[in-house]
Amino acid sequence: MRRGPGVSETLAKDDVTVIIWVPQRYVTTVECAAKAHEAHVRGLTCDGLELDVRTPRLNLDDVHAHVEINGNLDMEIDCASIDGRIDVNQLSSTSRITVPKGVSIAVLTHGLRTRTIVGAGVRQDEDSPNIVELNGVASELIVEGR
Repeated sequence: MRRGPGVSETLAKDDVTVIIWVPQRYVTTVECAAKAHEAHVRGLTCDGLELDVRTPRLNLDDVHAHVEINGNLDMEIDCASIDGRIDVNQLSSTSRITVPKGVSIAVLTHGLRTRTIVGAGVRQDEDSPNIVELNGVASELIVEGR
């Protein structure tokens, strides 16, 4: 990134917003790697979305895909809607994911020293097509309804 005079590295990092419009009729899968203060994915329909993100906050809104979130930071993941599968793959982290109240989800946990805590407002159904899965090592995922 080129900066003009008077624009510091800190200012450039704090004030940069990147918006990517994806022509969905040509997309089957999307992979994205990013380091950001927060990340938002809105209005995306595809077979798979893989996010290698280093961010404390991730928002998913109107996303219809098998979503894989890979990271090793504690994250706040907010799902305004859920349609499909969300895999949270993390190492030595504690993350929180909020899902819409009243929508049934199946909660799965795999890995070494991992655990999932399901909070109030989460309607669990092991046969639901909506799945939240934690994979990793020494990690925890808190699932809450909103």
